[in-house]
Amino acid sequence: MQAKDHHIYVMCHGEHKPRHFSLASVHRMKLGAELLPNNEQLKLIENNWILDNQGLHHISSQNKWWSELTGIYWLVNNVAHDFIGNAQYRRQWKNEGLVPSRKDTIYIPEPEKFAFSIAHQYSEGHKGMDGIEVALWAAEKNFLPISKEDLERAFNQNIFFGHIMARGYHANYCKIMQTLLDCMWPIWECHQNKIKQIEGYNCRYISFLSERIMTALVLHRDKVWPGLEIKTAPIEFIL
Repeated sequence: MQAKDHHIYVMCHGEHKPRHFSLASVHRMKLGAELLPNNEQLKLIENNWILDNQGLHHISSQNKWWSELTGIYWLVNNVAHDFIGNAQYRRQWKNEGLVPSRKDTIYIPEPEKFAFSIAHQYSEGHKGMDGIEVALWAAEKNFLPISKEDLERAFNQNIFFGHIMARGYHANYCKIMQTLLDCMWPIWECHQNKIKQIEGYNCRYISFLSERIMTALVLHRDKVWPGLEIKTAPIEFIL
């Protein structure tokens, strides 16, 4: 498999544009497109942008709270390339990690190591947010594929798999991302009225919380995705 066989969808908010120089096949995706005027949407399409409200299945109007997850939802439900993945407008997969890639393996970014726990980092970075408590509530209600005790262990350690990026064979990509989306839906359905009251940076409540839940899922990968090979691959920040 060659690098160009990877179809990477780069998620972009607002006026941000991708600055990628990847050897993969890169597709620019505009998030929250449902809220753009029709003329702006048409102009983007004419300039070869993918919109997260194209097709029958999308949650584009929820982008304010779900952030790049609206793009991931679109990928899971609308794309059929053999090898797919996503990236952020200022983070890309390093070219040297694209080949060789195995069909039976899903690749996620290398983790970060905090000086303190995931729970502490969240509480300091998102003051006043109750996401950790809400996630534990979701686990206790069996809305997550891991137990409350598993989640607590993940939140009390310092390895962070928080960049919601992955790439690999289509079925494997959809498997891990659909699991994450399935974790977030009950939280949204039960707490959306409160979440919609949040303004500013922390309005991306669902997205920020999904990063911590993804960390827990990856740490308990053998329980969540038995038999699925998950490996890390390098990414880089684009200045």
